[in-house]
Amino acid sequence: MLMRAARRSWRAAARRVARRADPAWFAMVMATGIVSAALRADGLPGPAAVLLAAAAAAFAFLAAVMCWSAAAFPARLRAVLGRPDRAFTSFAAVAASSVLGNGLAAAGHPLPAGVLAGLAVLLWVALTCRILVLLATWRRDRRPAGVVNGTWYLWVVGTQSLAIAAAFSRAGGLLPARLAAPAAVAAWSAGALLYLVVTGLVVARLRLAGLPPADEAAPYWVAMGAASITVFAAARILPLAATVAAVRLVITTAALAAWVLATALIPPLAVLTAARRPRPLRPRYSPGAWVVVFPLAMYAMAGLRLGPVAGMPAIQRAGAAAGWAAAAVWALTSAAALISAAGPAAAALAHRRRGRGDRAPGGPGDGAPGGPGDAAPAAMTLAAGRQDR
Repeated sequence: MLMRAARRSWRAAARRVARRADPAWFAMVMATGIVSAALRADGLPGPAAVLLAAAAAAFAFLAAVMCWSAAAFPARLRAVLGRPDRAFTSFAAVAASSVLGNGLAAAGHPLPAGVLAGLAVLLWVALTCRILVLLATWRRDRRPAGVVNGTWYLWVVGTQSLAIAAAFSRAGGLLPARLAAPAAVAAWSAGALLYLVVTGLVVARLRLAGLPPADEAAPYWVAMGAASITVFAAARILPLAATVAAVRLVITTAALAAWVLATALIPPLAVLTAARRPRPLRPRYSPGAWVVVFPLAMYAMAGLRLGPVAGMPAIQRAGAAAGWAAAAVWALTSAAALISAAGPAAAALAHRRRGRGDRAPGGPGDGAPGGPGDAAPAAMTLAAGRQDR
């Protein structure tokens, strides 16, 4: 009887997770995968392999959940992709595919890396077409500027991740140089242009609508992450463009400028985040932390890769320091997420053992706010401002 009740409870919980599935959950894979890459680049292959395995497991789980959700609850996915303030978070799946593929390629697994690179391209094309239609509708209907937020930079992140995918596909022998080089340079150039466009829109939004007190600061860290991935992608594709001196000079100069921009963004973002912390301060899990971990780790990778290429050891040392900071924030965020998810689960188990059943009002298993059904989504949902506005 107890086993049947437990199975019913787990099935109900799994269904609730699928119903609330969101592409933004892939931010956890992005963060874990790039922290793994930073640790590997800093000479720590053991911890890097552990995090890479965790990122791969999380990616497989989230991919299964998203497929289930798209089949069983298609209206949910359409609702996410139909809102300008949320649709850009779907590019987290593109970036997660490329980041995980980059890690697998570095670990000596070119075939699954190539599969992920192909998946990233397909997702990017589909999502970009959807975004262009959405933006055309948004402009025609004269939607308010307040829908623009920091998550729009994920379009840049996803685009630059394609340049990285082209680079590791070439390194793994999956793509010939005559195709990899122009594809990588084209993706990198498109990402750099998108960064300028999105920055203009975000600045216009902040001037026209401001940043309401209810909005969180975490999504705006993606601006720094987008600049950092532009640097990292440039460092990855420079060997592919080595035969064209002019192209190499342009990419190197732009990468240095992007690194300076990313560095300059860290202090104001830190101040903004501190100013918007709830008072009094309490240690608690915040899903938005994943979009802080990713930019910090990507900044580390940018420095670790650009420093040697540009002949600037100071940039490499800054990247190494940022890598340790990103690893620390990742560990704290992961621990907080596990505690956040384990607390309601333990309460549900105790509740069943006391024999009070699964259908008590507000209790576990009925999907009421605060029940364990909220724990899994809470542990993975990207805090992209107030998403449910």
